[in-house]
Amino acid sequence: MGPIPRIPGSPAGFNRVGFGFLGAGLGSPMRKAFVRGLSLSTACAASGVAILSLKPSSAHAKTVASAPQVDLKPLERAAVKNSSGPPTKVDADGRRIIAVGDVHGDLMQTLKALKLGGLIDATGSKWTGGKTILVQVGDILDRGDHELAILRLFKRLAKQAEKEGGAVYILNGNHEIMNVEGDFRYVTPGAFTAFAELYSKKHGADPKLQTLAGATYARRELLKPGSDLAKDMAKNPTVLQVGDTLFAHAGVLQEHVDYGLDKINMQVSGWMEGRYPGPPQQVKDENGVVWNRTFGGTAMYGPEGACPRLSEVLKSTTAKRMVIGHTPQESGANS
Repeated sequence: MGPIPRIPGSPAGFNRVGFGFLGAGLGSPMRKAFVRGLSLSTACAASGVAILSLKPSSAHAKTVASAPQVDLKPLERAAVKNSSGPPTKVDADGRRIIAVGDVHGDLMQTLKALKLGGLIDATGSKWTGGKTILVQVGDILDRGDHELAILRLFKRLAKQAEKEGGAVYILNGNHEIMNVEGDFRYVTPGAFTAFAELYSKKHGADPKLQTLAGATYARRELLKPGSDLAKDMAKNPTVLQVGDTLFAHAGVLQEHVDYGLDKINMQVSGWMEGRYPGPPQQVKDENGVVWNRTFGGTAMYGPEGACPRLSEVLKSTTAKRMVIGHTPQESGANS
């Protein structure tokens, strides 16, 4: 199967399994290198699998820092599947599913994507998606100025969608993990200012917040484990299966399944809440669920190719497909 053409003027596409995919960064004036189009790779179709790679922002370097392996206590271990933390599996119940890729602080393009999906009204303030399930695959933070506005938007829409039988799920991406860790390399000046202003509202005005050092301090305090914002993000899954579709920011490997997807969600949540010393290696290292690029590249076949590795994961999870973001798709929708 050859390249799938993108409809001119629209980043939305619908594939053979009935999903809607929205490339929120289409034509973004804020980021020149923002990938245009959506990657819908079906090169594995012959073996009954599909890689659906949503479009994130431009590629970036990463630093792999060591993180402590988190050993759950026996009682916690027994309670993993019954955790009151973020969900790992939810029923689709025949509802329409819309997936949105990395939006990286770009409010205008986020609104554009949601409107294209028929999820919000013209004002951007009201959920119109009915029973639709919306999954945003992570990386709301960094690279753009409007991170807080987007977080508030999704939180408001989630409440409205729930009343109509729909749902809004946000995944934790590598940039959410980085920011809770205090890694602010990709924060824009406008985003620093927004966090400084939020800190002032909570703790009072301080001239020092107008400096970069002061704004950095404010962001660190507002995002550190145990903070209100981190606790909000702790409610979000890092891996989510909706019906027979598996979602993750970068991709689920068999080693993650073996470790336990429930456990990954629980440990990331516990770390963000301030209860664990750090996220597990299955999240943090270069093959982690928010970092690996196994499924976003062009190496499809062979022992280490995407297709056989995906087949193994889908068989283990009983999913039929995987939806990811993270890795730029520079040439549009490729098969």
